[in-house]
Amino acid sequence: MSYTQTPRVAIADETVLPGTPLVFTDFVSASPATLAVHPAEGATATVSITCSPPERIAAGMARWILSAMGPDGVVSTPKATDITSPITGVRVEAAGGTVAVEVVQ
Repeated sequence: MSYTQTPRVAIADETVLPGTPLVFTDFVSASPATLAVHPAEGATATVSITCSPPERIAAGMARWILSAMGPDGVVSTPKATDITSPITGVRVEAAGGTVAVEVVQ
């Protein structure tokens, strides 16, 4: 039996600052992705996803849904989740400190 692993590519490795949400939109349609958030000590991250078209995201009119990564989308300790259904964007907001975000697909 032979197994070939499709290489995954890092599409984000960013630091989110309080008061400056970051939106990640470089997803390949219908491909799974893994999202990891790493709040600094005392910080929290609010993570939301959208299926809105890229034009709505660019215009600031996307419809955001809180992620299931934590209660009300809030993450206070490092967490990762697999995104298995197609989405068009992830928004991460930081409070109380910085949040490192990594996305691979």
